[in-house]
Amino acid sequence: MEYAPNVLLISIGFSHLSVLPVPYNIFVVIENKRFLKIFSNSIQDAGKFADKLTKLRRPNIYTGKGLLPAHRQLTLKKTK
Repeated sequence: MEYAPNVLLISIGFSHLSVLPVPYNIFVVIENKRFLKIFSNSIQDAGKFADKLTKLRRPNIYTGKGLLPAHRQLTLKKTK
């Protein structure tokens, strides 16, 4: 399968790679295979793209697994 150069292939715990097209005005840098940095001239565009990433795998409130922006804190629920 062949992809365009403006596509982000990300492995987020599913059995397949998730494919997310990156808009032309957004630049994504991957650090340490764990952190994504999103750069753009427009804060609104960067925020929309970050929301799309978060919707691919929302954080689980019991295990903490998922995609979470760095500025958000996740409070885990206690199990019985």
